[in-house]
Amino acid sequence: MLKKINRLSNPKIKSIKSFATKYFILKIANNNLGKVKIAIIVSKKIDKKAVIRNKIKRMLSDMVYDFAES
Repeated sequence: MLKKINRLSNPKIKSIKSFATKYFILKIANNNLGKVKIAIIVSKKIDKKAVIRNKIKRMLSDMVYDFAES
């Protein structure tokens, strides 16, 4: 899971880059501390159950976290 410092808590920030596909939305923003903030949104097209969508978000955030650490 992403550290709290890397999570995008306020998606109304104006300097956000957004990458969207049919099933996912990835939002990335820089802050003044040099850290990258990330938000992952999973569409209901994947599954109607929030449990499954949250599991997918956790897997994606782990991949992003591992990529950011290296």
